[in-house]
Amino acid sequence: MTANAFHNIAQVEASLWEAADLLRANSNLTATEYAMPVLGLNCLMIGKWGV
Repeated sequence: MTANAFHNIAQVEASLWEAADLLRANSNLTATEYAMPVLGLNCLMIGKWGV
Protein backbone atom coordinates (compact mmCIF):
# COMPACT_ATOMS: atom_id res chain seq x y z
CA MET A 1 0.00 0.00 0.00
CA THR A 2 1.08 3.53 -0.60
CA ALA A 3 1.56 6.14 2.08
CA ASN A 4 -1.58 7.89 0.81
CA ALA A 5 -3.63 4.72 1.26
CA PHE A 6 -2.43 4.38 4.86
CA HIS A 7 -3.29 8.04 5.44
CA ASN A 8 -6.82 7.42 4.13
CA ILE A 9 -7.18 4.38 6.40
CA ALA A 10 -6.06 6.46 9.36
CA GLN A 11 -8.66 9.12 8.51
CA VAL A 12 -11.42 6.52 8.29
CA GLU A 13 -10.32 4.93 11.55
CA ALA A 14 -10.26 8.29 13.34
CA SER A 15 -13.69 9.14 11.97
CA LEU A 16 -15.13 5.81 13.08
CA TRP A 17 -13.71 6.15 16.59
CA GLU A 18 -15.12 9.65 16.85
CA ALA A 19 -18.53 8.39 15.75
CA ALA A 20 -18.37 5.59 18.32
CA ASP A 21 -17.51 8.08 21.07
CA LEU A 22 -20.41 10.31 20.06
CA LEU A 23 -22.76 7.35 19.96
CA ARG A 24 -21.72 6.26 23.42
CA ALA A 25 -21.86 9.71 24.97
CA ASN A 26 -24.85 11.31 23.28
CA SER A 27 -27.44 8.60 22.93
CA ASN A 28 -29.79 6.73 25.14
CA LEU A 29 -28.49 3.41 23.84
CA THR A 30 -27.36 0.74 26.22
CA ALA A 31 -23.92 -0.83 25.91
CA THR A 32 -25.37 -3.91 24.22
CA GLU A 33 -27.01 -1.75 21.55
CA TYR A 34 -23.80 -0.09 20.41
CA ALA A 35 -21.47 -3.01 21.10
CA MET A 36 -21.52 -4.43 17.56
CA PRO A 37 -20.31 -1.23 15.83
CA VAL A 38 -17.56 -0.85 18.42
CA LEU A 39 -16.56 -4.49 18.03
CA GLY A 40 -16.37 -3.86 14.30
CA LEU A 41 -13.89 -1.06 14.98
CA ASN A 42 -11.84 -3.46 17.07
CA CYS A 43 -11.76 -5.90 14.16
CA LEU A 44 -10.50 -3.11 11.89
CA MET A 45 -7.73 -2.36 14.35
CA ILE A 46 -6.76 -6.03 14.59
CA GLY A 47 -6.65 -6.22 10.80
CA LYS A 48 -4.58 -3.08 10.56
CA TRP A 49 -2.01 -3.94 13.19
CA GLY A 50 -2.14 -7.73 12.98
CA VAL A 51 -2.55 -8.03 16.73
